[in-house]
Amino acid sequence: MMSSPRGWSVSLWCLLLCCHAEAWRDTCIIGCECSGTTIECRHLDRKTFPADLDPDTEILRIRDSKISYIQQNALAKMRNLRVLEISSSDIIYIQTCAFAEVSNFTSIKFSKNNITNVVQNAFAVVANVNELVFEDSRVETISTQAFTQLRDVKTFILSNLTVNKLEREAIDDVSGISNFQIDFNKFGYVGQSPLNSLFNVTLNISQNIFPSHCGVGDVLSDLIPETNVVIHFQNNVIQSCACNMSLIGAQRASFISMDQNTCSGPPEIAGEPLLELADTPFCRATATNRTSPLWCPVTRRMSLLHNCHAFGSPLIPQEEVKDPRYDKGQNDNNGAPNCNLSLFSISCWVFLCLYSWN
Repeated sequence: MMSSPRGWSVSLWCLLLCCHAEAWRDTCIIGCECSGTTIECRHLDRKTFPADLDPDTEILRIRDSKISYIQQNALAKMRNLRVLEISSSDIIYIQTCAFAEVSNFTSIKFSKNNITNVVQNAFAVVANVNELVFEDSRVETISTQAFTQLRDVKTFILSNLTVNKLEREAIDDVSGISNFQIDFNKFGYVGQSPLNSLFNVTLNISQNIFPSHCGVGDVLSDLIPETNVVIHFQNNVIQSCACNMSLIGAQRASFISMDQNTCSGPPEIAGEPLLELADTPFCRATATNRTSPLWCPVTRRMSLLHNCHAFGSPLIPQEEVKDPRYDKGQNDNNGAPNCNLSLFSISCWVFLCLYSWN
Protein backbone atom coordinates (compact mmCIF):
# COMPACT_ATOMS: atom_id res chain seq x y z
CA MET A 1 0.00 0.00 0.00
CA MET A 2 1.31 3.49 -0.88
CA SER A 3 2.28 5.74 2.00
CA SER A 4 0.61 9.10 2.28
CA PRO A 5 2.59 12.31 1.77
CA ARG A 6 2.12 12.99 5.46
CA GLY A 7 3.75 9.65 6.31
CA TRP A 8 6.71 10.47 4.09
CA SER A 9 7.11 13.82 5.86
CA VAL A 10 7.16 12.18 9.27
CA SER A 11 9.70 9.61 8.08
CA LEU A 12 11.94 12.32 6.63
CA TRP A 13 11.72 14.33 9.84
CA CYS A 14 12.72 11.30 11.93
CA LEU A 15 15.64 10.67 9.59
CA LEU A 16 16.88 14.24 10.02
CA LEU A 17 16.64 13.93 13.79
CA CYS A 18 18.66 10.71 13.69
CA CYS A 19 21.31 12.37 11.53
CA HIS A 20 21.52 15.30 13.95
CA ALA A 21 21.85 12.93 16.89
CA GLU A 22 24.60 11.03 15.08
CA ALA A 23 26.39 14.31 14.35
CA TRP A 24 26.12 15.20 18.06
CA ARG A 25 27.69 11.88 19.01
CA ASP A 26 30.51 12.55 16.56
CA THR A 27 31.35 15.84 18.30
CA CYS A 28 31.64 14.11 21.68
CA ILE A 29 35.35 13.30 21.61
CA ILE A 30 36.98 10.32 23.29
CA GLY A 31 37.22 10.88 27.01
CA CYS A 32 34.10 13.03 27.19
CA GLU A 33 30.47 12.42 27.99
CA CYS A 34 27.86 14.58 26.31
CA SER A 35 24.37 15.14 27.57
CA GLY A 36 22.23 17.87 26.05
CA THR A 37 24.28 21.05 26.24
CA THR A 38 26.64 19.74 28.93
CA ILE A 39 30.02 18.10 28.26
CA GLU A 40 32.16 16.46 30.94
CA CYS A 41 35.67 15.26 30.09
CA ARG A 42 38.16 13.23 32.14
CA HIS A 43 41.65 11.86 31.62
CA LEU A 44 42.34 13.84 28.47
CA ASP A 45 45.96 13.88 27.35
CA ARG A 46 46.25 16.52 24.66
CA LYS A 47 48.68 19.09 23.40
CA THR A 48 45.95 21.69 22.92
CA PHE A 49 42.59 22.44 24.44
CA PRO A 50 39.82 20.47 22.64
CA ALA A 51 38.38 22.81 20.02
CA ASP A 52 36.20 20.23 18.23
CA LEU A 53 33.37 20.24 20.74
CA ASP A 54 29.73 20.94 20.00
CA PRO A 55 29.31 24.70 19.42
CA ASP A 56 25.98 24.68 21.29
CA THR A 57 27.63 23.55 24.53
CA GLU A 58 26.67 25.64 27.55
CA ILE A 59 28.50 23.81 30.35
CA LEU A 60 31.99 22.32 29.96
CA ARG A 61 33.83 20.51 32.77
CA ILE A 62 37.33 19.06 32.37
CA ARG A 63 38.93 16.99 35.16
CA ASP A 64 42.02 14.88 35.77
CA SER A 65 43.57 15.79 32.44
CA LYS A 66 46.85 16.89 30.89
CA ILE A 67 46.69 19.81 28.48
CA SER A 68 49.92 21.38 27.24
CA TYR A 69 48.28 24.71 26.58
CA ILE A 70 44.95 26.45 26.29
CA GLN A 71 45.47 28.18 22.99
CA GLN A 72 44.28 31.57 21.74
CA ASN A 73 40.54 31.67 21.02
CA ALA A 74 40.23 28.10 22.27
CA LEU A 75 36.53 28.59 22.91
CA ALA A 76 35.73 30.91 20.03
CA LYS A 77 33.36 28.42 18.37
CA MET A 78 31.45 27.81 21.60
CA ARG A 79 29.63 31.10 21.72
CA ASN A 80 26.88 29.74 23.96
CA LEU A 81 29.29 28.55 26.65
CA ARG A 82 28.24 29.80 30.09
CA VAL A 83 30.15 27.63 32.57
CA LEU A 84 33.76 26.44 32.28
CA GLU A 85 35.31 24.35 35.05
CA ILE A 86 38.82 22.87 34.86
CA SER A 87 40.05 20.90 37.87
CA SER A 88 42.76 18.46 38.97
CA SER A 89 44.63 18.96 35.70
CA ASP A 90 48.14 19.83 34.53
CA ILE A 91 48.31 22.86 32.24
CA ILE A 92 51.60 24.26 30.97
CA TYR A 93 50.38 27.53 29.46
CA ILE A 94 47.19 29.52 29.40
CA GLN A 95 47.99 31.55 26.32
CA THR A 96 47.13 35.06 25.16
CA CYS A 97 43.43 35.69 24.58
CA ALA A 98 42.55 32.12 25.45
CA PHE A 99 39.06 33.16 26.49
CA ALA A 100 38.36 35.79 23.88
CA GLU A 101 35.28 35.73 21.65
CA VAL A 102 33.01 34.29 24.35
CA SER A 103 30.56 36.81 25.78
CA ASN A 104 28.05 34.62 27.63
CA PHE A 105 30.24 33.37 30.49
CA THR A 106 28.65 33.29 33.91
CA SER A 107 31.36 31.23 35.61
CA ILE A 108 35.04 30.42 34.95
CA LYS A 109 36.60 28.21 37.60
CA PHE A 110 40.07 26.65 37.89
CA SER A 111 40.68 24.44 40.93
CA LYS A 112 43.27 21.90 42.08
CA ASN A 113 45.44 22.41 39.02
CA ASN A 114 49.17 22.62 38.34
CA ILE A 115 49.71 25.57 36.01
CA THR A 116 53.11 26.60 34.71
CA ASN A 117 52.35 30.02 33.25
CA VAL A 118 49.35 32.29 32.93
CA VAL A 119 50.76 34.49 30.17
CA GLN A 120 50.12 38.12 29.34
CA ASN A 121 46.54 38.81 28.25
CA ALA A 122 45.43 35.25 29.01
CA PHE A 123 42.31 36.67 30.66
CA ALA A 124 41.95 39.83 28.63
CA VAL A 125 38.64 41.62 28.11
CA VAL A 126 36.56 39.24 30.22
CA ALA A 127 33.34 41.05 31.11
CA ASN A 128 30.00 40.52 32.83
CA VAL A 129 31.02 37.25 34.49
CA ASN A 130 29.39 36.28 37.77
CA GLU A 131 32.54 34.56 39.04
CA LEU A 132 36.16 34.12 37.99
CA VAL A 133 37.87 31.72 40.39
CA PHE A 134 41.41 30.34 40.77
CA GLU A 135 41.73 28.15 43.85
CA ASP A 136 43.61 25.26 45.48
CA SER A 137 46.30 25.24 42.79
CA ARG A 138 50.03 25.64 42.18
CA VAL A 139 50.99 28.34 39.69
CA GLU A 140 54.59 28.91 38.67
CA THR A 141 54.09 32.37 37.11
CA ILE A 142 51.27 34.85 36.73
CA SER A 143 52.69 37.15 34.09
CA THR A 144 52.35 40.89 33.64
CA GLN A 145 48.79 41.77 32.58
CA ALA A 146 47.66 38.17 32.75
CA PHE A 147 44.35 39.50 34.03
CA THR A 148 43.65 42.77 32.25
CA GLN A 149 40.65 44.85 31.24
CA LEU A 150 38.28 42.84 33.41
CA ARG A 151 34.92 44.61 33.50
CA ASP A 152 32.01 44.09 35.88
CA VAL A 153 33.09 40.70 37.18
CA LYS A 154 30.96 40.27 40.28
CA THR A 155 33.34 37.91 42.10
CA PHE A 156 37.05 37.45 41.39
CA ILE A 157 38.79 34.97 43.71
CA LEU A 158 42.44 33.95 44.05
CA SER A 159 42.40 31.51 46.96
CA ASN A 160 44.72 28.90 48.44
CA LEU A 161 47.26 29.25 45.65
CA THR A 162 50.98 28.68 45.80
CA VAL A 163 52.36 31.25 43.36
CA ASN A 164 56.10 31.23 42.80
CA LYS A 165 56.10 34.50 40.88
CA LEU A 166 53.45 37.22 40.73
CA GLU A 167 54.88 39.62 38.16
CA ARG A 168 54.53 43.39 38.07
CA GLU A 169 51.05 44.59 37.07
CA ALA A 170 49.83 41.00 36.85
CA ILE A 171 46.31 42.24 37.50
CA ASP A 172 45.87 45.45 35.55
CA ASP A 173 43.08 47.79 34.47
CA VAL A 174 40.28 46.15 36.42
CA SER A 175 36.98 47.79 37.28
CA GLY A 176 33.56 47.03 38.69
CA ILE A 177 34.43 44.02 40.89
CA SER A 178 32.18 44.01 43.94
CA ASN A 179 33.96 41.05 45.59
CA PHE A 180 37.68 40.67 44.88
CA GLN A 181 39.22 38.12 47.25
CA ILE A 182 42.91 37.31 47.60
CA ASP A 183 43.14 34.91 50.51
CA PHE A 184 45.09 31.92 51.88
CA ASN A 185 47.80 32.26 49.21
CA LYS A 186 51.57 31.90 49.48
CA PHE A 187 53.60 34.16 47.20
CA GLY A 188 57.27 33.46 46.51
CA TYR A 189 57.98 36.72 44.68
CA VAL A 190 55.81 39.80 44.19
CA GLY A 191 56.70 42.29 41.48
CA GLN A 192 56.10 46.02 41.43
CA SER A 193 52.44 47.06 41.56
CA PRO A 194 50.92 43.61 41.01
CA LEU A 195 47.50 45.20 41.45
CA ASN A 196 47.54 48.10 39.05
CA SER A 197 44.85 50.54 37.92
CA LEU A 198 41.93 49.27 39.95
CA PHE A 199 38.64 51.20 39.79
CA ASN A 200 35.41 50.66 41.70
CA VAL A 201 36.69 47.53 43.43
CA THR A 202 36.14 46.08 46.89
CA LEU A 203 39.31 44.16 47.72
CA ASN A 204 39.78 41.66 50.54
CA ILE A 205 43.38 40.53 51.13
CA SER A 206 43.57 38.11 54.03
CA GLN A 207 45.44 35.06 55.38
CA ASN A 208 48.23 35.36 52.79
CA ILE A 209 51.98 34.87 53.14
CA PHE A 210 54.06 37.61 51.47
CA PRO A 211 57.83 37.28 51.04
CA SER A 212 58.80 40.77 52.19
CA HIS A 213 57.89 44.36 52.84
CA CYS A 214 58.52 45.03 49.15
CA GLY A 215 55.57 42.94 48.04
CA VAL A 216 53.15 44.40 50.56
CA GLY A 217 54.13 47.96 49.76
CA ASP A 218 53.71 47.37 46.07
CA VAL A 219 50.37 45.62 46.47
CA LEU A 220 48.98 48.79 47.99
CA SER A 221 51.02 51.40 46.13
CA ASP A 222 48.66 52.60 43.40
CA LEU A 223 45.45 52.73 45.39
CA ILE A 224 44.14 56.27 45.90
CA PRO A 225 40.71 57.66 46.87
CA GLU A 226 39.83 58.79 43.36
CA THR A 227 39.74 55.17 42.20
CA ASN A 228 36.98 54.24 44.66
CA VAL A 229 38.87 51.18 45.91
CA VAL A 230 37.94 49.77 49.31
CA ILE A 231 40.59 47.52 50.87
CA HIS A 232 40.56 45.12 53.78
CA PHE A 233 44.12 43.92 54.48
CA GLN A 234 43.90 41.53 57.41
CA ASN A 235 45.54 38.50 59.05
CA ASN A 236 48.45 38.34 56.61
CA VAL A 237 52.01 37.25 57.40
CA ILE A 238 55.02 39.11 55.98
CA GLN A 239 58.14 36.99 56.08
CA SER A 240 60.61 39.88 56.10
CA CYS A 241 59.35 43.21 57.42
CA ALA A 242 60.68 46.76 57.49
CA CYS A 243 60.11 48.97 60.51
CA ASN A 244 58.24 51.77 58.77
CA MET A 245 55.69 49.44 57.23
CA SER A 246 53.20 50.91 59.71
CA LEU A 247 53.14 53.96 57.45
CA ILE A 248 51.35 51.89 54.83
CA GLY A 249 48.26 52.46 56.91
CA ALA A 250 48.47 56.13 55.93
CA GLN A 251 47.93 55.33 52.26
CA ARG A 252 45.26 57.43 50.64
CA ALA A 253 42.96 54.69 49.43
CA SER A 254 39.31 54.61 50.40
CA PHE A 255 40.08 51.79 52.65
CA ILE A 256 41.70 50.68 54.82
CA SER A 257 41.45 48.12 57.55
CA MET A 258 44.81 46.56 58.46
CA ASP A 259 44.06 44.40 61.46
CA GLN A 260 46.12 41.50 62.80
CA ASN A 261 48.89 41.43 60.20
CA THR A 262 52.18 40.11 61.59
CA CYS A 263 55.84 39.70 60.70
CA SER A 264 57.77 36.45 60.78
CA GLY A 265 61.16 38.11 60.27
CA PRO A 266 63.74 39.39 60.79
CA PRO A 267 64.10 37.58 64.13
CA GLU A 268 64.16 40.78 66.17
CA ILE A 269 60.56 41.60 65.24
CA ALA A 270 59.17 38.13 64.50
CA GLY A 271 55.58 37.85 65.66
CA GLU A 272 55.10 41.60 66.00
CA PRO A 273 51.94 43.24 64.63
CA LEU A 274 52.58 45.19 61.45
CA LEU A 275 51.11 48.47 62.69
CA GLU A 276 53.14 48.39 65.92
CA LEU A 277 56.61 47.84 64.45
CA ALA A 278 57.74 51.41 65.02
CA ASP A 279 57.25 50.95 68.79
CA THR A 280 59.35 47.80 69.12
CA PRO A 281 62.77 48.16 70.83
CA PHE A 282 64.55 46.95 67.68
CA CYS A 283 62.91 49.52 65.43
CA ARG A 284 63.30 52.35 67.94
CA ALA A 285 67.01 51.58 68.23
CA THR A 286 67.72 51.30 64.54
CA ALA A 287 65.71 54.39 63.70
CA THR A 288 67.98 56.56 65.84
CA ASN A 289 71.27 55.65 64.22
CA ARG A 290 70.81 53.94 60.88
CA THR A 291 68.85 54.49 57.71
CA SER A 292 69.05 51.74 55.13
CA PRO A 293 67.59 51.92 51.63
CA LEU A 294 64.72 49.72 50.55
CA TRP A 295 66.11 46.65 48.82
CA CYS A 296 63.52 46.41 46.09
CA PRO A 297 62.03 48.66 43.39
CA VAL A 298 60.63 51.65 45.22
CA THR A 299 56.90 51.96 44.72
CA ARG A 300 55.90 54.73 42.42
CA ARG A 301 53.52 56.59 44.69
CA MET A 302 54.52 55.67 48.21
CA SER A 303 57.36 57.51 49.94
CA LEU A 304 58.39 55.34 52.86
CA LEU A 305 61.60 55.46 54.86
CA HIS A 306 62.59 51.96 55.95
CA ASN A 307 64.77 52.25 59.04
CA CYS A 308 65.35 48.59 59.79
CA HIS A 309 66.99 45.73 58.07
CA ALA A 310 64.92 43.08 56.33
CA PHE A 311 67.41 40.62 54.95
CA GLY A 312 66.77 38.18 52.12
CA SER A 313 65.00 40.31 49.54
CA PRO A 314 63.40 38.10 46.86
CA LEU A 315 65.26 40.14 44.25
CA ILE A 316 68.70 39.25 45.63
CA PRO A 317 70.05 35.68 45.86
CA GLN A 318 70.53 34.82 49.51
CA GLU A 319 74.24 34.21 49.16
CA GLU A 320 74.73 37.77 47.86
CA VAL A 321 72.91 39.50 50.71
CA LYS A 322 75.18 41.51 53.03
CA ASP A 323 74.18 42.84 56.43
CA PRO A 324 74.44 46.67 56.14
CA ARG A 325 74.81 47.11 59.93
CA TYR A 326 78.29 45.61 60.04
CA ASP A 327 81.54 46.97 58.70
CA LYS A 328 83.40 44.95 56.11
CA GLY A 329 85.74 43.60 58.75
CA GLN A 330 82.90 42.49 61.00
CA ASN A 331 81.51 39.41 59.36
CA ASP A 332 80.66 36.91 62.06
CA ASN A 333 77.03 35.89 62.66
CA ASN A 334 76.62 37.88 65.85
CA GLY A 335 78.00 41.13 64.52
CA ALA A 336 81.12 40.86 66.67
CA PRO A 337 84.34 42.16 65.11
CA ASN A 338 86.59 39.71 63.33
CA CYS A 339 89.35 39.19 65.87
CA ASN A 340 91.65 36.88 63.95
CA LEU A 341 93.85 39.66 62.58
CA SER A 342 94.07 41.43 65.96
CA LEU A 343 95.25 38.27 67.75
CA PHE A 344 97.88 37.75 65.07
CA SER A 345 99.10 41.31 65.50
CA ILE A 346 99.32 40.92 69.29
CA SER A 347 101.28 37.66 68.92
CA CYS A 348 103.79 39.37 66.63
CA TRP A 349 104.19 42.27 69.05
CA VAL A 350 104.88 39.93 71.99
CA PHE A 351 107.42 37.97 69.93
CA LEU A 352 109.29 41.13 68.94
CA CYS A 353 109.36 42.34 72.53
CA LEU A 354 110.84 39.07 73.78
CA TYR A 355 113.38 39.04 70.95
CA SER A 356 114.49 42.59 71.80
CA TRP A 357 114.76 41.71 75.50
CA ASN A 358 117.12 38.88 74.75
